[in-house]
Amino acid sequence: MKSTLLFLIALIPVLVFAEWQEIPIGKVVADSDLIMTGTLANISRAASANLIKCEGTLTPIEVLKGTPPKRIRLTWEISVPPESISVDHSGAEGIPLLWLLKEKPDGTYGAHYLKRLQPISRTERIRKIIESHNKAAAH
Repeated sequence: MKSTLLFLIALIPVLVFAEWQEIPIGKVVADSDLIMTGTLANISRAASANLIKCEGTLTPIEVLKGTPPKRIRLTWEISVPPESISVDHSGAEGIPLLWLLKEKPDGTYGAHYLKRLQPISRTERIRKIIESHNKAAAH
């Protein structure tokens, strides 16, 4: 319950202006390069007139899919003013969460869609989806 509450608090900045197309969680899992539980720390920001570029470091607790690099850099951008849709992970700093990440061409990772960040209580559900995908790929 506590992790779900912390997760919802972390999403408040994201949900204020968000309007997303629904993507099934199985599709998000299949499309993810790295899935892990972990915590976000060391957030830095660089602002310009219409964009805030952010970066933080993810520390893995458990890796469910993929092979993480030695240092997992999470990057994201926040539109200014926030009328357009963007995901701000700042509220997730220090909270153990389940991350479904996409690797970017520069070697950093992104979680640009709401379902790419899940409460840690959903780890077993995501693990079962990964196992199901692996079984289907083996046949």
